[in-house]
Amino acid sequence: MKFLLDANFLVYAAKQKVDLLAELARFGRPELHTTDAVVEELKSLAVGKGEDGAAARVALDFIEKKTKILKTEEGMATDEALLSHACDFAVCTNDRRLTDAIKKRGGKVVCVRQRKLLMML
Repeated sequence: MKFLLDANFLVYAAKQKVDLLAELARFGRPELHTTDAVVEELKSLAVGKGEDGAAARVALDFIEKKTKILKTEEGMATDEALLSHACDFAVCTNDRRLTDAIKKRGGKVVCVRQRKLLMML
């Protein structure tokens, strides 16, 4: 199954030490993607100190090793870029507004529940 990863999902998974590959494999063989907008968002978080900065650095390392990066139109907002691909992917996000918008379009969403379990909505 093809998954599109959002920054908040990756940061949360890194903080909670979620085994993303194992959890996503429950839904089928995972093929992981993200957008260049998500990568840029993570890079801006990664320069920070503390838990969020460290989690963003872990997320960037994961992206480098495990995902394909999709190009988006220049100037396109991160959520808008994810939403534009929602028909082709199950979008992995914890963002409530983005989740609602994807579900309205009939798309699939994967989110973290109970700190370490992934659930498809």
